[in-house]
Amino acid sequence: VKAIKPKLVAWIDTRTRCIMGDVICENPNSQVLKESLVKMIYSPVGGVPKHLHIDNGKDYTSKTNLGQDRKERAMLEFDSETKGFYRSIGIEEWSRSLPYQPWGKGQVERFFGTVCSRFTKWMASYTGTLTGSKTAGKRQKDIKTMLERGELLTMEEFFDLWTKWKNEKYHEKE
Repeated sequence: VKAIKPKLVAWIDTRTRCIMGDVICENPNSQVLKESLVKMIYSPVGGVPKHLHIDNGKDYTSKTNLGQDRKERAMLEFDSETKGFYRSIGIEEWSRSLPYQPWGKGQVERFFGTVCSRFTKWMASYTGTLTGSKTAGKRQKDIKTMLERGELLTMEEFFDLWTKWKNEKYHEKE
């Protein structure tokens, strides 16, 4: 048993700011993204989006997802032979954020700030964010000792708390 920092994979509906397809995992990859999209599509409020705006990361822009190699990704047009995962599930078009320009995906970046300040920061095991710009916000914790004493949440317990917060706090806030 080892302590890990859980990572959230989720999609945001830009009209309603509803969070869908949320998955908590240790290491997100293109397979986890696919699982998250399928979860979103089959959720009660979900469905297949017409347009998907994705991050520029390698997992989002993998050949299995886009149907084209990363070196060819500058071409936003699909020819009749190009069919990646996004197209195969019915997504008509996609766009990607440009590298190092977080304002292109401001809503989701803002959401992750809210998650940090209103949810994860209040966990006993919170040690800070991963970004180097917030090193002053790092908190020294003896995670190994907390693990030995059984003070850390399991992934299932963490996901249950996350789901409760998302449904009762985030989605209910006006």
